[in-house]
Amino acid sequence: MLKQFISKSPEARFYTPGKNGSVTCGLCAKRCTIPPGQTGFCGVRYNNDGKLRSLVYGRVAAIHLAPSELKPFFHFYPGAFWLSLGTIGCNLKCPGCQNWHLAHSQADPALLSTQEMTPEHVTELAQRSLCEGLSFTYNEPTVWLEFTLDAAKAAREKDLLSTYVSNGMMTTEALEALLGCIAAFRLDIKGFSEKTYNALASPGDWEQVKANAKLLAGSPAHLEIVTNVIPGKNDDPGELAELAAWIKSELGAHTPWHITRFHPSHELSHISPTPLDTLENAHDAAQQAGLEFVYIGNVPGHTAESTYCPQCASVVIGRHGIAITEVNLDGSRCASCGREIGIVGAPESTQ
Repeated sequence: MLKQFISKSPEARFYTPGKNGSVTCGLCAKRCTIPPGQTGFCGVRYNNDGKLRSLVYGRVAAIHLAPSELKPFFHFYPGAFWLSLGTIGCNLKCPGCQNWHLAHSQADPALLSTQEMTPEHVTELAQRSLCEGLSFTYNEPTVWLEFTLDAAKAAREKDLLSTYVSNGMMTTEALEALLGCIAAFRLDIKGFSEKTYNALASPGDWEQVKANAKLLAGSPAHLEIVTNVIPGKNDDPGELAELAAWIKSELGAHTPWHITRFHPSHELSHISPTPLDTLENAHDAAQQAGLEFVYIGNVPGHTAESTYCPQCASVVIGRHGIAITEVNLDGSRCASCGREIGIVGAPESTQ
């Protein structure tokens, strides 16, 4: 069944030949060694007689219009809409994945349910839909890096932006290739210990995620961090406080941190949603650690959905769920005291 896709699949980037026709993929921290006729852990990068090929170039499994707040990006074009695209496969197998039906799919036979699209086609769709640009999301976008790079370049030619919603496990060389085209990254940091990452990411490379976050923080790209707090898995108050302190010291006090409520899914369907006090305690500890923009997500109507000025505590962007309810900005500065908030693409004030 794969033959029809292999014949049209372009050669992948970031791999080296090995012994007996094997190849070593250099796209993510797993660095899979792949024998001929096999795929790596992600299931979508295939060794075809010693050449690594991307089975998912242009193979779109999910496509929607979605606002920045759904990613979430609260400090990057708030209120804007993005043509949001995903394919199949992932370099992690998180037990509580919300999009497991895409991320955990193997190429055979899931490719049959995808539609083929070109970089120019998705750019045109984004333009026609009056989107700010493209957002690569739903599964780990790194697994179809070749397509996301080409699409982001096509979008840039039309003055559109591109964003990545990622687990941050790509290799340094892959991330450096993306930095020229991707304007904003929302990275998952699932916890602050190797033990937590091994339990939640099957396993993940905690050190690579941290290194990539630091690289992004020092780059022109915009960065926001998300931690989905799962009861009994990564909700230790001490570890969450350590993560908050690390974000401040290594990424900067201005870096937005979204602490989100877990909802039962996939292999963790038996776990209850995150208690509100767990989220609020982590939020308060993060503020005490010196983080200026800490959010509680997946709790519609909570006051910690809104953006507050760190200087005068005024609401600068009010939110309810994914909806913006008020904007009190003068450019990207607080309308009350003039403090710079650091909103990229800030919306106009409603006052």
